[in-house]
Amino acid sequence: MLAYIIFILSFTIGSYKKEVLDEDLNEKIGRIEPLVHKYWEEEGYNGIYPQESNDELWSQIVNGKNYIFKKSFSDEPLSLCIKFYESLDGNISILDTKMCETIFDI
Repeated sequence: MLAYIIFILSFTIGSYKKEVLDEDLNEKIGRIEPLVHKYWEEEGYNGIYPQESNDELWSQIVNGKNYIFKKSFSDEPLSLCIKFYESLDGNISILDTKMCETIFDI
């Protein structure tokens, strides 16, 4: 039985899975825009945050959750990918941002 539980957990912990963008996740994504601007300012970047709809969100269970989020620009072939972390107590921090074609570019 223990071997079966470990086998099942190996598919859920550590690997990314695609999330369905429901109202709660879209709200969480909406809260990261100011954090992205702060991250860019601290890193010496300047950029434009796309205002279009959210494209994809992938998550990874760690001690909290890692997320990779993709948001397209309306007139660009590339998208903005944002990697962020949400701790167990709900604090969100930006890990990286990058222009991308797929979420796996970040």
